[in-house]
Amino acid sequence: MHTRMSKNRGPLRCYHSTRQGVAAAELAVCLPVLVLLVLAMIESCTMIFLKQSLTVTAYEGVRTVLQERAVAADVQKTCQQIFADRRVQGMSL
Repeated sequence: MHTRMSKNRGPLRCYHSTRQGVAAAELAVCLPVLVLLVLAMIESCTMIFLKQSLTVTAYEGVRTVLQERAVAADVQKTCQQIFADRRVQGMSL
């Protein structure tokens, strides 16, 4: 009876180590794809945020221009303040 157990344990150990190898190979294939998807989502969200910031800035700039006695400096100040509040860097007006 003892020899039977050792025979059954041998193939199970081999199957377990093979299974770990398959899992490692699957991870090696899938992990770069998952990382790429996460980075693409982050970049997409950044682009959407920037587009929304530009839309809000244009809206507020036009609203400032429509006020009485508004000058270009007022518009620039308003737009720069919105960009600063939203932490948008590298912009130019």
